[in-house]
Amino acid sequence: MTLEELSRLDRPYVTVQDIGTVIGVRADTLRWQARTDPSRLGFPVCVAGATVRIPRLAFIAWVLGNERIG
Repeated sequence: MTLEELSRLDRPYVTVQDIGTVIGVRADTLRWQARTDPSRLGFPVCVAGATVRIPRLAFIAWVLGNERIG
């Protein structure tokens, strides 16, 4: 999935599979990080048991903020 495709979604949360391709990180790596130390991801996550969800708009803002800096 691309950042543009994420922007067009109408759901409030996305999955690690959705964002993995945007930032070039495997879904299982994102899932592990979200469970062990979510603060190191740099964007908010919601973890409930084995389920990890990412607030879509907050993630997009994080990506755009990083693009402007780097």
